[in-house]
Amino acid sequence: MLNNSELRNKVLYSLGYGDPEGGIWFVGIREGLGHEPDDFKAESPRWGEVSRHDPEPAKSKTLIWLIESVLASSVSENHPRCVYYEENCLWQPGSHTCHLNLFPLGQHDKRKSEEEYVRSFGFQSSKDYYESVRKIRFQLIRDEVQLRKPKAIVCFGRKSYKDDFKLAFIPLEWNSSSDSRERLLLFEKVPCGDAKTNVLIMNHFSNGHIKHYDRIEAVKLLQKWQIRLP
Repeated sequence: MLNNSELRNKVLYSLGYGDPEGGIWFVGIREGLGHEPDDFKAESPRWGEVSRHDPEPAKSKTLIWLIESVLASSVSENHPRCVYYEENCLWQPGSHTCHLNLFPLGQHDKRKSEEEYVRSFGFQSSKDYYESVRKIRFQLIRDEVQLRKPKAIVCFGRKSYKDDFKLAFIPLEWNSSSDSRERLLLFEKVPCGDAKTNVLIMNHFSNGHIKHYDRIEAVKLLQKWQIRLP
């Protein structure tokens, strides 16, 4: 088992799962299910893989797979059917799609306080956890954007976490725009190393916050930005 310092670093530096090269990054706030310290191993990679035979538990509890498959399949050249894409392509090697969360720890068990929860992962307090994430993890995310050069970054959590998404992905004073109903926040042609990317901040996918209109407009934007996936 990792000691506190090793565990803390592993939490901060384990980014997500899928294929981050080019393509589309999908970014949530945190996992819907909590973590245990044993979930983080010394050999855990920065970007993990998701097995189709052992899907991550949150699939049955959130709309994350469906929403991301709707968007990704709309710009897939070979697999435009959403159901097929969800079952066979999303986050798979060669798909150029990945998922990560701003905050690496999932929702804590309500039987524990948040302070107890974060301390079990090597953080001194919840304040230490959030400050470390925003300072260390967000910088790592920015470095990965520069390295991997995603064509689009789709974020879920406009209402409560737009400032954190902007801190992680958007240069200071970069101009934004919105759709006609002001439900989608857009940052276009954001510097990304020697390339550029486009950032879309939508509502979170839980509790029906993403409407049919939002999905349609997001698809139109991906097509406008000429995003192409295998």
